[in-house]
Parts: sequence; structure tokens; C-alpha cells
Amino acid sequence: MSLAIRNEHAISTGLYWVAGRSADWHAESGTLTTWICPTPIGRHAAGDVWTFWPDPMASKPPMGHCMLLTDTRLARAVGHGGLHKGEDYKYALGVCSRSDGLMLSDVVYERRIHDQQWSAEETYRDQAEFDARRHAWLMGAAERELRAERMGARAA
Repeated sequence: MSLAIRNEHAISTGLYWVAGRSADWHAESGTLTTWICPTPIGRHAAGDVWTFWPDPMASKPPMGHCMLLTDTRLARAVGHGGLHKGEDYKYALGVCSRSDGLMLSDVVYERRIHDQQWSAEETYRDQAEFDARRHAWLMGAAERELRAERMGARAA
């Protein structure tokens, strides 16, 4: 159902990416908690999603890559990072930096939270994680700067 919702919006709007909310299913309690990422609901111009992540060390990135439905051509152009950790940050920002898109209010992805997962370990947020975040953040900043420069040249 979540793919159908995003695909319907992508087709009807002609946008190359559509994302929605994600939810965490807590295995022990059986509860579901919606994660509200910093990117607001609505349409976003290419490069704007990066602005919702003012600091690469902030606990909440602008959105998660599993929340995205992306046109295959855009996904191939961006690639998936080539990093051993944190490549999802680079992918999500790369997609959102190169094309306008849409953030939906619908929950489109659920992940299972349990005490054995890698991201729950204290070592998860190590130097490699922070380096990947900074790398993605700097890439997003550069993409936005280049886009603004190209748009300014077209307006002149």
C-alpha cells in the first residue's frame, strides 16, 4: 500500500521523488510510534531538504532513505554512496538535492525496534557514523550552492 500511495503521487505530480513518514514498531511492547522527521509535509524544491538539517550531528536527519520512492534514473544518477556506513544520508540528500519532491503525511515505512539491532548499540554513533553524516551534509550544501548559482546565471 505504501508504494502505491507514493507512486500515485509521483505520477500525478510528475515529481521524481516522493517520501512519507516512518514508524517504529517496538517489538517488546507491540506499540507503533510515528517518527516525525524535520522535513515538513508538502512540496520541496531541489536542495531545500538539506536546510532542514542545520547540523550534521543533529540526532534527526532531514529524512530517511527508506521513506523515499525515487525515479530509477535519479536513483542511478545519485548512487548509494559507497560508504560502509551512513550511505543512506548521502543517498537521501543526493536525491532531494537534484529534483523537486513531495513529503506526504502518510506513514510509508515501518521498522522493527528491538534490543539486538545495530543502531541501538553505543558503538553505532562512532567516528565513521559522524564522518558519513558530515560527508552527506557537505554534499547537500555543495549541491544547493551549485543549484543556486546555476539558477542565478539563468536569471541574469
